[in-house]
Amino acid sequence: MPVFLEKFLLALCVAAFAGLVIFNTLKLDALYRIGVGLMIVGLALVLGNILYKSNNAASDPAEQPALVNPTSNSDKSNEEPRAVNERPAPRIEQNSEGANSPNIIGNSNTVNINPPQMQPLVEGVRITQKQVPSTKDDAPYALEFTVQVQAEIAPFGIGFIADQPLVDGAVHRVVGVAAMYTNFRQGTLNKAPDRSYWLSFDSPSLMPQHPLVITLFSKRPFSVTETVRMK
Repeated sequence: MPVFLEKFLLALCVAAFAGLVIFNTLKLDALYRIGVGLMIVGLALVLGNILYKSNNAASDPAEQPALVNPTSNSDKSNEEPRAVNERPAPRIEQNSEGANSPNIIGNSNTVNINPPQMQPLVEGVRITQKQVPSTKDDAPYALEFTVQVQAEIAPFGIGFIADQPLVDGAVHRVVGVAAMYTNFRQGTLNKAPDRSYWLSFDSPSLMPQHPLVITLFSKRPFSVTETVRMK
C-alpha cells in the first residue's frame, strides 16, 4: 500500500496539478483553476499523511513481533521449574496468656477449665437462688431459694444438700399466701445430715403465682450441690 501511494497516487496528483492548474489544458477560468488546485493539494496532503504514518509504523521496533529462539526438547527438560507469583510464606504468630490459654508452654500442656456454677434443677420445678443478708449472728452466710412450679402442686416437698454444714433454723414461706401449713414436716437427709435440709406440707398448694421461698444459713460460704423432690 505505501508503494502504491508513493508511486502512483502522489504522482497522479502531481500530473493533475500540472496539467489542470499550471498548463490549464482544459481551458478553465481562474476561479475553477484555483478550486481544482486546492482539491488536488488537499488530496495530496491526505495521501502524504497516510504514507507518513505507514512508514513510521513499519520502522517502529516496538511494533515488531518478538522473535522466539526455538529450543530443543532436551533444553526444555533441563530447565528448572519456576514458581508462578512466588511469594514468601506468611509468618503466623499466636500470642496469648493465662492459665486457659491455647498457647501453653510447659505445665505438661495442661489446660484447666473452670465450669460455670450450676443452678439447682428439679424436674417440674424451677429454682433460683441469691445471696441475702443473714438474720443469724452465728451464721453470717445466707442463700435464698425461690421454688417456682409450672402448675399447681399439693402436697409438696423438697430437699437441699449443700457443700458446707448448715445451721438449724431455715426460714420458709409461700409468697402471697397467708394460710398456715397443714401436715408440715422438716428435717435432714440421711446421706448428709449436717449439710442438708428438707421440708414437706400438704397445703397450701404451690402455684406458679405463689412460689415457695426458703432461706438456708451457714457459718461458711456455701452453695447447694443437689436438690431432691420429697414425697
